[in-house]
Amino acid sequence: MTDAIQEGSIVYRFKTPAEDANTLYVNMIGRYGCWNDCLFCGRPRLDPAEGSDGSGGWRPNVYEEKAGTSLYLRKSPSVVTVLDAIDNEIKQEDREIAIVGLGEPLMELPKVCGVIGSIKGKYGVHKIGVRVDTDGLVKCVYPEPAKRLEDAGLDEVRISVNAVNGEDYVRLCRPTLGSTPWVFGKLVDFVRDCVSSSMITKASFVIGFECDDPSGRGGMIATRPQQEYEDFAGTLGIPPEDIIWRQYVPTPD
Repeated sequence: MTDAIQEGSIVYRFKTPAEDANTLYVNMIGRYGCWNDCLFCGRPRLDPAEGSDGSGGWRPNVYEEKAGTSLYLRKSPSVVTVLDAIDNEIKQEDREIAIVGLGEPLMELPKVCGVIGSIKGKYGVHKIGVRVDTDGLVKCVYPEPAKRLEDAGLDEVRISVNAVNGEDYVRLCRPTLGSTPWVFGKLVDFVRDCVSSSMITKASFVIGFECDDPSGRGGMIATRPQQEYEDFAGTLGIPPEDIIWRQYVPTPD
């Protein structure tokens, strides 16, 4: 690891008019970590310490350019460090804290729950909402994650589903936790657990993506029509108004 690699931000804001200006984003992800390697995802695949831009420095991707900061952290920060960063940046007009980052925040489920509980204790249960965006595979690793998040005080969870069956999910999202439909089954269970909780639960689907199958088996891998995703979300208890559509935008070369 070279001195040229600068630690990224724990808290950040988006600088586009389309984003809610009263949302403070929180990054708790070490080394862009994720349980998936989705074909459509533009997050960096190489650690900057290994020279992802050829020099060992930081080259922002689209998400980081939008945030106006690097989101590379050498390791996941402690709960105390995260809370200090929030204290330094939060504004009186903020109405939401969104735990997102670049990768999968619930890889650090115990820390995330600690941060949520502390936020609720300090800033008030009703004054500021807390949201988590996740790939939903947390039940593969931790027991009863929906209950733990609900007990911590989480207000809203947004889950990236992106498929209607295990075969589609494995081909498109390439989970690192296993290449069998079992992984997708755990994702579905987590969605249903969240729907049954007090948390607002939303599902997201990427649409408009296709590519050559990188496995070498030939053919194309593509997302499905919106109606198929909407129908599947309905079987999970997610109504159309709680579906988030993410139009695929190619990453610039």
